[in-house]
Amino acid sequence: FEERQAFSEFKAKKQTKATLQPSCATASPSTLPPRQVLRCKCKDRDTSADSITSKKFAYANIVAYTNSDPKSYMGYLYNALVSKKNLRKLGSTADYVVLVHFEDKTMTRLPEEGMLNSNGIKVMYMEDDPVISSYHTSRFRKATMYKTYHLCMLEYTAVQMLDSDILPLVNMDKNFQLGYELGTSNKNEGANSGYGLFYPLCASMTKMRSALEKWRGEGDWKSTIVPASTGWLGREAPIVETIWAKTNLNSKADCDASNSTAAKSALTGWAWKGGQSSQGFFYYYFRHLSPMASPALSSE
Repeated sequence: FEERQAFSEFKAKKQTKATLQPSCATASPSTLPPRQVLRCKCKDRDTSADSITSKKFAYANIVAYTNSDPKSYMGYLYNALVSKKNLRKLGSTADYVVLVHFEDKTMTRLPEEGMLNSNGIKVMYMEDDPVISSYHTSRFRKATMYKTYHLCMLEYTAVQMLDSDILPLVNMDKNFQLGYELGTSNKNEGANSGYGLFYPLCASMTKMRSALEKWRGEGDWKSTIVPASTGWLGREAPIVETIWAKTNLNSKADCDASNSTAAKSALTGWAWKGGQSSQGFFYYYFRHLSPMASPALSSE
């Protein structure tokens, strides 16, 4: 109910001419802050000097492979506005960031950036990633791999990754203080990339980028780097991982995996929804790359 109400209020404001100020969707470039690009490069940040008062926290959504048609992205922006409003109402003091990647290279900024800024949402842009672009996989899977950019937000001490269809019903700021990275799972997925808690550091970001560079999508699943029998970078399938013992990943085929018997046989243990893209990668990250203990949090 609150989500519908917040959306109705926002839609009514947008349709009211009196509210269309220069700082809203029609903002000119001169009224906007400098365009901020998020790059996966190490920056100087003295983590030993962090204190409770100096730490920076953020919630973040991604909007990837979008184009000039507002229908390709406005749903994501509406959801971000609702989530930001709800978190603010619940007492959150963390930043709220939308990470944007354009498939249409004539676009450099969202026309609605001013409107997002006026509602307390920061916009950061992701350039084409040559590693992700090289994957032999679907456009959707490439888009979800941009979720790895949450680990590149080095200006923040901790980041909570939210899919845009997640509506916070409580103030989740306390999660920033947990002290360990957190992933989600359920009985059919070793990891679910709809939510994650990360502590962005140069070391973990570098490991993440190295892993991405070694993997080239499902088209190269049988390569010498990624043996078909073992899955992600030679690691065992999730079914044998003791921390995920309650999962039964072999029982659910990836909904968009190849229908060929050979392909399904080659993906034994990884043939689950998203197992060959972002969800498989985050399983690999939390189990084998994360510098902090990462217990599974069941999304059920």
